[in-house]
Amino acid sequence: MKKRNLRFLGRRSNEIDKRAQFEMYKKAVLKKFPDAVTQGTSDGRFFITENGKNIITDSEEGFPNKFDSVFEAWRNASVCCHAQHTIKRNSKIFDFDSVSRKAK
Repeated sequence: MKKRNLRFLGRRSNEIDKRAQFEMYKKAVLKKFPDAVTQGTSDGRFFITENGKNIITDSEEGFPNKFDSVFEAWRNASVCCHAQHTIKRNSKIFDFDSVSRKAK
């Protein structure tokens, strides 16, 4: 949604920005994972799944996979999608052997 469309609905400006950001993050994730949905845990945390599998897996180092709000869950899923794409496109740079050789 465009900002001016949300502004027309009478929302406050800070809500407009957050809603527009949420739509942007969700669109980016849904492009890669079309069946992605939000799920919650019993302790009130949220995560994004596709076909029952968490999009942000435990193998993603540095990224927790459950968040306190739906907005944070979609934002971090978007960041992980972007990071996965960057690593995939630059596989030679992120290769473990080449990184370890440069560190020596």
